[in-house]
Amino acid sequence: MKDQGFLATIRSLFSRGRAWAAIPVILGSLLIGCGKGFTPEELAEATAQVREAYYAQDHYFGVELGEAWASTAPEALEVRAWTVANLMALRMDGGEARRMADEMVADHPESPWSWFALARVLMSEYPRGTKEEALG
Repeated sequence: MKDQGFLATIRSLFSRGRAWAAIPVILGSLLIGCGKGFTPEELAEATAQVREAYYAQDHYFGVELGEAWASTAPEALEVRAWTVANLMALRMDGGEARRMADEMVADHPESPWSWFALARVLMSEYPRGTKEEALG
């Protein structure tokens, strides 16, 4: 999914009947705009929503919400990792997901969430039986 921008993401959440999900994104963005950042609770709630979207197979919603949070809180590696997982589950834009995962590993090699994101991409790029291609 291409970056639609903050307002387009909010409009999309409202149009899909997900107004409740837009509220923390809007509030968090306002706080960042004021230089205050997110509270740990807000970030935990966003992470839970993106992760739950993955398991509920509501991947479009997971990508929309995850990208909104990741663009305003790039240090939120868990949100970014679950966004990559949702993006790969859609099987639409593996190049963007791979770029995101590679960037996470390059910038944060100590984080298990970086490696989770890369593993999720590789699982989709190299399905069972192509181990040689994945390692090669």
